[in-house]
Amino acid sequence: MALTNWSISEETLNTISHFYAPFYLFNMALSHVVNILIIAATIRSSKLRNFCNILIAIQAAADMVITWEVPIYVYHVYMHQFITIHHCFLAQTIPWVAMNFTTCLMLLIGVDRYLCVKHATWYMTLNKAFYFCVMMGSCITYCILVMVGIYLTTTDDKVLCFLADAMTGHGKNAWALSQAIINIAVIIVYGKLKKFLEGMTSKAAGDRDTRKIFKSLYLIVVFYIFGWVTTILLILTTRILIADPLLEQAAGQFLGVFAATNLTIPFFVYFTQSVVYKREILRLFMSERRMAQIVPNDSTMASQTSTAPVKIAHIREDSVVV
Repeated sequence: MALTNWSISEETLNTISHFYAPFYLFNMALSHVVNILIIAATIRSSKLRNFCNILIAIQAAADMVITWEVPIYVYHVYMHQFITIHHCFLAQTIPWVAMNFTTCLMLLIGVDRYLCVKHATWYMTLNKAFYFCVMMGSCITYCILVMVGIYLTTTDDKVLCFLADAMTGHGKNAWALSQAIINIAVIIVYGKLKKFLEGMTSKAAGDRDTRKIFKSLYLIVVFYIFGWVTTILLILTTRILIADPLLEQAAGQFLGVFAATNLTIPFFVYFTQSVVYKREILRLFMSERRMAQIVPNDSTMASQTSTAPVKIAHIREDSVVV
């Protein structure tokens, strides 16, 4: 039972939605630009072909696909048209699956990074094709399970068809709980990775590349908490506080702003904190001569890496934080 009896009308919800629609359209455009840059750089550069970079490129593609929900939502907002949750779920199936896939993938990327530094020798002997299939299979299985659960609980209640409106009832509660569990696991895994790297590089505290590794890990987790974790926790809170479906839709659009930032922020973290990504993305637009004036070349990076202690020599920046 909800703790409040607050409610709004359909007209009020539509008016509120008119304020959010331009933001989501802008975020969709920005998400396409930055995530396409990650994908293009990964495809073009041989230096971004390690397993972790491939997972990041797949996640970038999923982040981009999530925003495909925006045209459907904006159309219904400006047309003042409400549809059933059942039909909304069918219309938003592709971006909805992408949303769940990228959350699962965020966890698996953290697990992969942890394994590649914690068990480096074992990691190098892995059958990467089988390893990749297991990871993708895990995400696909999760997406199928929650999709079936959500579909079975859809109703004929009317919504404007924002992505969060494609689910309701116990299905939405179960989904939010599963997302909360994944988010907690993400924080734990990245925390363990950061702690492990700190322990291995305690003698190299002044090393520039080491500091960038720590800073990147910190930024990735901070923005993830601000984006996905905050969104999921507040969704669970609104399920307890709000009974009115229309007010819950308005709250969902507000909370979606936090999640939307997570679709673009990773690019800026990678670009500013990873020399490898910065160089390969700039290579898409600049000549080698001009680019060499902005970022270090391979020989410079090699000389910097060689100054690190032998104990961490196997930890390359592009295989840990990318």
